[in-house]
Parts: sequence; C-alpha cells; structure tokens
Amino acid sequence: MGRCSDFTLLTIECATPSKNHHCLVILLFGKKSGAHINPSVTWTFYRLGKINLADSILYTIAQFIGAIATSQFLKYTLGEYFAHPLLKYGVSQPQPPYCSTTAFIAEFIISFILMLVVLITITSKRYEKYVALISGILIALYLIIELPFSGMSLNPARSTGSSLAANQYKYLWIYFVAPTLAMLAAAEIFLVIKKGRFSFKYKIDDQEIPTYPKIK
Repeated sequence: MGRCSDFTLLTIECATPSKNHHCLVILLFGKKSGAHINPSVTWTFYRLGKINLADSILYTIAQFIGAIATSQFLKYTLGEYFAHPLLKYGVSQPQPPYCSTTAFIAEFIISFILMLVVLITITSKRYEKYVALISGILIALYLIIELPFSGMSLNPARSTGSSLAANQYKYLWIYFVAPTLAMLAAAEIFLVIKKGRFSFKYKIDDQEIPTYPKIK
C-alpha cells in the first residue's frame, strides 16, 4: 500500500469527532496504521522513533482533515440538533464551576494515563491483543468521571473540528498543549521503566513498540 493510500485510510479512520469510537477504530485499522486518531499520539510515537517525520506529518494532516470535515458535515446535516445545548457541536470545554486550570490538569492526567497504559499494553505479548478493549474501557471511564472537568478531549484534532463548527476557541489551546505534553511525558516515563530503572514483578517490555504505518 502506497503513501497516498495510507493517507486515504487515515482520513477515513479519523473522520469522526465522537469520543467513544476509539475501540472500534483500533480494531478496524490498528494493524495497518496504528489507529493513532490523535496528533498527540502520533508525535509521541515519533519521539519514540516508531514513525518517521514524513508519515507523522501525513498522519497529523489526515487527523485534522477528518475531524474538521466530519464536524462540518454534522453541522450542516444535523443543524440545530448538533447545536443543541446538550451537544454544543461537541466543543471541548470545562463545565461550571470548573475553570481552564482544572481542565488543563484533568486533560494532562487522563492523557498521561491513557498513553502509559497503551505503551505498556502494546509491548506485552500477553496483553497486546487487549489494547482496543483496555483503551475503550479507559475512555468509557473518562466519559463517566472526567467529562465535566474538561470535556474529555484527549485530542487536539477533534477539539479543533468542534471549535471550528461552533466558532468557539476560548479553551482550544488547552487541548493542544495538555494532551501533547502529557503523552510525551508518559513516553519518557515508559522509556525509564523499559531501561529497568524501576523493578516490576512482571516484565512489560517483552516486545518492541510497533512501527507504523505497516506498508506490507
């Protein structure tokens, strides 16, 4: 599969701004593209040396195009339903009485935990096959527990698509900075663990992190 086909696949897999589709996308596309969905994930994998610069840029472009296109599609097809106060175009923002500081901290925590869990899972021969399930459970818990604090974005592309649809940008910077810093921090912690600076009963790095995209 060539680079253009990879770009098309990535656009399809990212073409939804919803928060609860991650498990399905990982199952459908994970073996080929890694189902990053998220620029913060992509650039964390770049930091880990598991995706090259050119592909990182293509992934990021596809992720933003998919999120923006779908938000606009929903805006013009669902109209007032998508604008309903319960949906608000899916805009990422803290709910009263929470503020931007709370949202930043909450986004950082959930992004850090998700990335660290994913890295540990995909490098374990025992648990690798459960990565989609584990990620889906984490996302579901975040939706139940964390949603009021920040809107539970995890993803700058998704938040950008929703902000453009709603023409609301007050909190958008949080969803670029917090998830990206958190996931990069999680990668650094993972590398420290992998080098054996902490001892664990079970070995977590019994296989390498996959490299994406898989062309063959």
